[in-house]
Amino acid sequence: MSITRTPKPCTTPSGLAFAVKPYITGGEMLDISLAGSSGLKADSQDFADGGRPNVKMNFAEMQRAEIYKKIETVVVSVDGSEESVLQRVLELPVADYNAIYEEVQAACTDPKQAK
Repeated sequence: MSITRTPKPCTTPSGLAFAVKPYITGGEMLDISLAGSSGLKADSQDFADGGRPNVKMNFAEMQRAEIYKKIETVVVSVDGSEESVLQRVLELPVADYNAIYEEVQAACTDPKQAK
């Protein structure tokens, strides 16, 4: 089943046009959540020796991976281009980045929970 979502046109404070998906699907939410777990590392040698797993968490890496995945999933275009969207968003001035990320967060939030 393919869902068609009309991108929502938006503008940053500096006047840059961008478009976002109006919402994410359950599958996209799962992909975003799994991207955030990339900062978890377990030493397989611990399992082989019958010991407890040595799990290491890099919270910064986990948060970064989740934010990047949200941007990649939700932002459809920047300044009319669908190319290198993540990189282009990251290179924007902070006010423009924040405007885009606010739209990303809105698309990733269940309207029932936002109230």
